Amino acid sequence: MLFKSLAPNAAIFWLAVFTPMFSVAVMAEACPAFETPMASANAGCLIVENQEVLMLKQWNAKWALPGGTAEAGEAAQCTALRETWEETGLKVNVGGLIHIYENGFHLFRCERRADQPKLNEKRPFTVEVLDVAWVGVEKFDGLNWRFSNQRQVIEDWLTAQP
Repeated sequence: MLFKSLAPNAAIFWLAVFTPMFSVAVMAEACPAFETPMASANAGCLIVENQEVLMLKQWNAKWALPGGTAEAGEAAQCTALRETWEETGLKVNVGGLIHIYENGFHLFRCERRADQPKLNEKRPFTVEVLDVAWVGVEKFDGLNWRFSNQRQVIEDWLTAQP
């Protein structure tokens, strides 16, 4: 993946598609301007629909929320948006901050955009993500979690919702 920053908090994400003969860059989407952009940080999204959480089964067969590493100078909200698209193929709206973990990872409440399918089989990066699924809380016990502390934050957040 190639990343080109145009200005603070305005970025265009490029997906490099390689074939044996040549490579082609496909523009995904610009990160919107946020009213209060947060400093650059690793970040991800908590996306909940009908009491199910959008989760990833990663290359190591462990489950996690979509998210990852910030690019240089990228606002945390933009990292959450970009990483979610890269790992799930879904465009989301990034909402409020839910939690900052001890390692600095920022978790945001995100929503799948209305023009997006429930799941997208055409994910940009399939090497690190084996599967994407909507998982009910009742199935959390059976998951092999990559970050066990994510589970408690998700459950606490869901419990606090009206």
